[in-house]
Amino acid sequence: GYLGGAGAILFHGPFESAACKLLYHHDAAVICPSLDTDEMIAAIHAAGKYGMEKSINAKKLASDRFLLENFREQFWNGVTTLPE
Repeated sequence: GYLGGAGAILFHGPFESAACKLLYHHDAAVICPSLDTDEMIAAIHAAGKYGMEKSINAKKLASDRFLLENFREQFWNGVTTLPE
């Protein structure tokens, strides 16, 4: 999977997509919405330059948002804080 790899995620797709917005908001990927060759090459270079930072942010995003234990904790915190 992406998050098991050592490098950054390079997202190549529409900027308006939900995946792109999520990754952009959390600075978890290098984003390249363009079909222009020069911009794609620049994005690949950026992935090499900022790969470690983006990778750390992506792993934090995955941990915070998508791990089962976090879902359980959020669910049970919501249940215990319901009004009587």
